[in-house]
Amino acid sequence: MDTFEDDLMKSLLLIEPEKNLQQVLYTAVTRGEKSFFAPRFYQFFQQNSYDAKKVFQYLLNGENQNKYGCLLGCFYEHGIGTEVDKEAAFLHYKNAANNGDAVAQALLSLCYFDGCGTKKDQAMAFYWCKKSSEAGCTRGMCTLAYCYNYGIGVQKDEKQGFQWCRLSAEGGNAAGQFNYGLLYETEDAKDEAKKEALYWYRRSAENGNSFGQFESGRCYEKGIGTSIDREMAFYWYQKSANGGNSSGQCNLGFCHEFGIGTEVNMQRAFYWYQKSADQGEELAQYNVANCYRTGSATKKNETKAVLLYTRSALAGCESAQYMLGFSHQYGHGTKRNLHKAMNWYLKAFRNSNDNAHTQLQLLFKPPSYFL
Repeated sequence: MDTFEDDLMKSLLLIEPEKNLQQVLYTAVTRGEKSFFAPRFYQFFQQNSYDAKKVFQYLLNGENQNKYGCLLGCFYEHGIGTEVDKEAAFLHYKNAANNGDAVAQALLSLCYFDGCGTKKDQAMAFYWCKKSSEAGCTRGMCTLAYCYNYGIGVQKDEKQGFQWCRLSAEGGNAAGQFNYGLLYETEDAKDEAKKEALYWYRRSAENGNSFGQFESGRCYEKGIGTSIDREMAFYWYQKSANGGNSSGQCNLGFCHEFGIGTEVNMQRAFYWYQKSADQGEELAQYNVANCYRTGSATKKNETKAVLLYTRSALAGCESAQYMLGFSHQYGHGTKRNLHKAMNWYLKAFRNSNDNAHTQLQLLFKPPSYFL
């Protein structure tokens, strides 16, 4: 056995726990975000001087396929050391799940849930996350709670959903902790419930979940379950943004634009708005459009502004719908078209935009010489 295989065998057999590939997977699953999987593995490979392709080939050899089916499924799903192959990922998760691997059962449930490598099947999604939960996997518990809360593959049962979400959160699953926080922060939540929500958001955030980090930032910015602390809001938005969360990126841009917990810096604001907009965040697309319209932190380009307003407006952003109406009314970045202007103002008005109501009144107001 060469040095690489010897080191890797020690890693897989837990002789060197700090180099344990299985633990990397379990840590990623506990964090609860699939976007975290590949970066975490590549970080591990870099720290231990492993070649991802060699690791994949080693896992693929002979009997290793049965031993490390869940790992192989993860490598195929996320393109780690190989090309992305969702169907192969599904098959390896399924084999490992049938062999009793609780983590594989949780990931197989998500495949059925999302249609990854197979057809969406709510009943099978529920079946496998229940199996995983009963075997003690906190990620399975998180999905099972979601199924009960929204009646996915099973009759809706919010009491069961709450119980499984609590077990997932108390078991240390970051996604479960985030969801448990959401259950406490209802529209009519009292102060104690809001404090409990923030507590679980923070637990999730400290475990590296970007959604928990975002919600922690929002609580500190708005004073939900705590006093307003703009520096802490900025801190958690920054963590969330660096974790790739589009909402965190958008709000971090907002902090930079308006000096919330940091100094005003439009260049940084534009950078984070752009990162968020690239992921399809409609509010960020609107903010980037504003930058192009005014030439703030970038070269003025009203044509680009209209393009981004359109993307944001189609996604439902009422402010973008208003600005698109305004652009068509006055011919900014596009040809003047009062019919399109009226349509976009109407959409914005129906979404409770007061400025759109004012513009509609002006458009429908007859000229003074008719009065």
